[in-house]
Amino acid sequence: MRAGGRNTIVEFQKMTPVEDEEYGGIEEKWATAFKRWAKVSPVTGKEYFISNERFSSVTHKVEFPWDREAATLSSGVRLIANGSIFDMQHKPLNPDGRNISLIIAVVEVE
Repeated sequence: MRAGGRNTIVEFQKMTPVEDEEYGGIEEKWATAFKRWAKVSPVTGKEYFISNERFSSVTHKVEFPWDREAATLSSGVRLIANGSIFDMQHKPLNPDGRNISLIIAVVEVE
């Protein structure tokens, strides 16, 4: 992927236990784990049509440079990009296994 395509800062968030100061209990809140420059693009009609049933609800794909931290992501992660919230649908794909870039299929939720 050329650097010019990565024009959006994406926040990767995970649920994190936080102490409730008012009641003293523990609650879970979304917390930013890290940020990356990425290319966020809607899934085209052709991509949507040829995707298998498992990814039928995917609305966007997020592509960014490979790194070890991002490559180990799993479910329970959401992404924030340009004020929109996206749920991650599967662990990142490493095209050709060459550790150059990662692609995540996401569903826009808000």
